[in-house]
Amino acid sequence: MEVKEAIQKAFEYAKDYEQFLAPGKGLSALRLEEVDYNDKDDEWRITLGFDTGQVRKRASGAPLLPETITQTEREFRTFVLYGQTGEMKKLERG
Repeated sequence: MEVKEAIQKAFEYAKDYEQFLAPGKGLSALRLEEVDYNDKDDEWRITLGFDTGQVRKRASGAPLLPETITQTEREFRTFVLYGQTGEMKKLERG
């Protein structure tokens, strides 16, 4: 299986398991984060990230000129796929 096929499979699995990955929220801003092929184990490790819908605020800047930065929190999942078939072997958090 080529890299493009492995990535496509991971996105398909993410959509199929959306209700379990982000219950009631959906997979907002789903993006490819990392790709790795392990030829020893013949497996693809495809990491996808998505917004959680939660916002984190933090202070930034100089003490006299404080600034609040708002960031949307993201979660990451690694889809481990069999190298030949593209079937999912396991799903890992982070």
